[in-house]
Amino acid sequence: MKQITAINHQKQTGSILVIGLILLVVISFIGLSSISSSGLELKMANNDRHRQVALQAAEAALREGEQVANSTDARTLANDACTGGYCTSRGSYISRNQSAINTARNAVLCDSSSNYVPERWESGCGGTSLEVWTTAGLSIAYTGTSISEAFQDPRYIIEYLSDVDCSGSPIGPPYDCQLFRVTALGYGGTETSPVMLQSVFTKG
Repeated sequence: MKQITAINHQKQTGSILVIGLILLVVISFIGLSSISSSGLELKMANNDRHRQVALQAAEAALREGEQVANSTDARTLANDACTGGYCTSRGSYISRNQSAINTARNAVLCDSSSNYVPERWESGCGGTSLEVWTTAGLSIAYTGTSISEAFQDPRYIIEYLSDVDCSGSPIGPPYDCQLFRVTALGYGGTETSPVMLQSVFTKG
């Protein structure tokens, strides 16, 4: 004779449904965390890529600036208004044979409470520094191979710093070499990814 087992439906409390919902919430949270982490890693990778492009652009402009300074009479072209991207220095370096000009230049201070004179490549500073990067004709555009990923072409300025003694020459005037500084500004894929590089070298 068959035995029939009765099922008591009153004992089913729905615990499996509750556990399933909890697991679904946990899995969803893990998924959202993974998406957020992936987005952050992507931003970091993009930022690093922009910086690398900006660095390459600035370095290319820096090398071109050094070649231009070596192949032109950059000392004669240098002027206090940075016309054409050729500048006389101010701030850190004092030209030995331009003491009167430097005295007048150093009277224009960045801040009335300090003796700091803004460098050519600096922006703002109470309006006393030249906006060489944004004013037409005050910096030199890079003319080499175009950097396709860059937000804009890099630019550079050439500063005449001082007359100096060459290696092996007698100490003191007449100075037979010239000291120059090239400053280059490059960009990555956005305007907010600038990189500035500088080099100081002796010509003569």
